[in-house]
Amino acid sequence: MWDEWKHIFLTVADRHAPPITKKVRSEYAPWITSEIKNMMHRRDFLKRKAVKTGSKQFHDAFTKARNELNKLIKRTKTDYFTNTLNNCENNPKQMWKTINKLTNKNSKTTIITEVKHESQSATDVSSITNIFNTYFNEIGMNLASNMEQSTRSPETYLSSCNSQFQIQNATVIEVHKILSSINVSKSTGHDGISNKLLKDSADIVSYSLSLIFNTSINTGIFPNDFKTAIISPIHKAGCKTECNNYRPISILSSVAKIFEKLITQQLETYLETNGLLVQQQAGFRKKHCTQTSLLSITNQWFIDMDKGNLNGVIFLDLKKAFDCVDHSILLRKLYNYGIRGKSFQWFQSYLSDRVQMCKVNQTLSNKRIVKCGVPQGSNLGPLLFLLYINDLPNCLSSSAASMFADDTNISTHGSSAAEIQEQLNHDLDNIHQWLLANKPTLNKEKTEYMVIGSRQRLSKVLNEPEIHVGETTIKR
Repeated sequence: MWDEWKHIFLTVADRHAPPITKKVRSEYAPWITSEIKNMMHRRDFLKRKAVKTGSKQFHDAFTKARNELNKLIKRTKTDYFTNTLNNCENNPKQMWKTINKLTNKNSKTTIITEVKHESQSATDVSSITNIFNTYFNEIGMNLASNMEQSTRSPETYLSSCNSQFQIQNATVIEVHKILSSINVSKSTGHDGISNKLLKDSADIVSYSLSLIFNTSINTGIFPNDFKTAIISPIHKAGCKTECNNYRPISILSSVAKIFEKLITQQLETYLETNGLLVQQQAGFRKKHCTQTSLLSITNQWFIDMDKGNLNGVIFLDLKKAFDCVDHSILLRKLYNYGIRGKSFQWFQSYLSDRVQMCKVNQTLSNKRIVKCGVPQGSNLGPLLFLLYINDLPNCLSSSAASMFADDTNISTHGSSAAEIQEQLNHDLDNIHQWLLANKPTLNKEKTEYMVIGSRQRLSKVLNEPEIHVGETTIKR
């Protein structure tokens, strides 16, 4: 059903809206007005005349036009920056997005000429793409394989749930609403269906897409064509020939993301209505943000300081947390949270047989099956990750967790550094056992701790707490 719909849609699109090649400026310069363009043309004309004739009159005219143009550009650019930044001063996310756009720091596809990984080295683009694809595909499995076996099952930490979740059929109105609000600047997936075309044709395709989505819901089968991801490696820092200095950017089918958004909305409502997400989690949730998480934890620190106590805080760093999600464990947790029947089958299908390809220098790698991790770039992925680590606070006995997605810290308080040391080491061992049972890996080198208190109380701390994970000492 989906394959036939895709064929018809692309055929019509190719006939009535064929792709065209368009030359665009290499730099983003929205402050260039028609007045500036006209002055640029006049400046260039006068320069050509001055060079060709050698006339002092033309040279002076060119110099004057150039200086006036530079002043106008500077003034116009300043006004544009000021107005643009003022318009988003109350929105930090939009502020940084605007700054990156204005300074041309947006992510661009990295040109890669050579890559090394383990004993492999490659310079031809085909080998480079396959090395990257293998590296990104096996990150989670390699980390899990290096962990010692746990004596506990993940269910040990789960709380019982008496409610049940069933995916409801999507209405045409719901599909149309999402289609109409699509961000047309997002990249096109492997199927070649762009957000722009979907948004422009929302009135026409909403009904047929709702039939496809509802067929998937009722049969418990997520279409295989929706499971393909195109991965682009983007350089972070360091040597450009090392795979671990790149981060993967995943591009999924636009239609698949629309479908996922419908499911995500229903699952979010179910989880929030039944209070299944722990209060300590502030990531990827409505009416929650980094500020709410920070205010909550700092408020508790101040309360403890007012009582004359010290606070001990450990900041946990998890390696590739989203890539380490074990599908089998995740499905068992979904079942525990009340996802049963056809809905459970749908999530099984959603996670199984997912495929990824890596794209480097416009060349695609071979396909590889994704065996662990939540789909990056998807709408459902973040919510599934929250459910995966939702029971982490249940392993704590002497401290409290504060979480923003995978960024987690645990805090405790006590009258002395020795008391804090005992409590933090005890709960850090509990977290270690939870990690072994659930497969995420703790980055011991980047995990650190702090002691927080009033200046007077800190001055009386003679011996710093010694915090350990196994044989590794945690840095302060």
